[in-house]
Amino acid sequence: MLTQSVDPRRIFGYELNQFCDYSKLICSDVVLLPVDTFTYLSHVHGTVSWLDHVLCTPQFHSYVSNLHVILDLAVDDHMPLCFSYNTVVSGVESNSKPAKCDSTKPRPNWEKAKDCHRENYSNRLDNLLSKIDIPMDSIICSDVHCCETNHLAELDCFYNKICDCIHTATSDCIPSRKKSTARDTVPGWNELVKDKHDAAREAFSIWRTHGSPKFGPLWDIKRKTAAQFKLAMRHCKNNEKSIRADRLAESFVNSSKDFWTNVKKQTGSRAPNAATVGDASSEVDIANLFKVKYENIFNSVSANSDDYDHVNEAFIKWDGSNKLHISCSDIKSAINDLDCGKASGPDNIFPESYKFACGRLTVYLSLIFNSFLTHGFFTRFFH
Repeated sequence: MLTQSVDPRRIFGYELNQFCDYSKLICSDVVLLPVDTFTYLSHVHGTVSWLDHVLCTPQFHSYVSNLHVILDLAVDDHMPLCFSYNTVVSGVESNSKPAKCDSTKPRPNWEKAKDCHRENYSNRLDNLLSKIDIPMDSIICSDVHCCETNHLAELDCFYNKICDCIHTATSDCIPSRKKSTARDTVPGWNELVKDKHDAAREAFSIWRTHGSPKFGPLWDIKRKTAAQFKLAMRHCKNNEKSIRADRLAESFVNSSKDFWTNVKKQTGSRAPNAATVGDASSEVDIANLFKVKYENIFNSVSANSDDYDHVNEAFIKWDGSNKLHISCSDIKSAINDLDCGKASGPDNIFPESYKFACGRLTVYLSLIFNSFLTHGFFTRFFH
């Protein structure tokens, strides 16, 4: 999958179509979006172009969904093309909905959660989990050579429902905070840029609603507000150091705590890379040092085809006896070892969501993990 800066309605669109035909690819956005779609708007001439595309194989095309142009960023010349796709895991299509790309979506603030919030979360989660249908046929299946694809689909769906319950209970009961966006890093955004950005977005929306005229008062207003927004952005970027210095001085006068917080943000807390490792000093020498180290580690144990055949034969003959079993106490012990205040995993679940959960979650996790081991299957969040 890739993007091409080619408008299919212009002269180079013919070249793009020829390339797709020769490579047996499908331009998914051309197939799924209206013919008047555009991803570039010239604020000078009022012309539009369709520059970005999603090229994929015919097999992958069926998984592309939610394809659209993000017009919320229409104050810029170039607007991003966004899409989602449904993943396939071990031959089983995931039933979970693709997460919508939203950088401003609130996330839980467990540091501000009080005992009442945690208790409400536990009770809410227990209520939600009690409504899930447990796939008993897949759970009680003990055949380590099971080839039932519906078992894999049911286990994947069961785990996704557990995650959905955790997300719902967390959002309903735990205080949230907004995830910072790229614009939050622009110094002076709230004071100098935000009102002009809102005006430019509103003018663009009105201009689109009235048929995107190429001249007239609506076009003039849209063009003027976009220019004012870009001018304010340029001013903030060109005077970034002075704006940050003024904000730092203001925080020093108002609050010493805010002052040192801003100092830490500006200076950063990351330690510099080591200049010397052992006898190696340059980047190339350090990289080669680790290369040799890991080559020795990975090649320290010899392997041959007879060993592989022996392992495969033992696996085929294995009847599932003495297999690993994950008990509820194992789950509790693992949860207790989790550290609070850490980032979430690929499933967007934070450690506190497990530590303050109800007992029913422990039972469900034990069931699903043992079924995963039996079927040799893991949901897409584990990959």
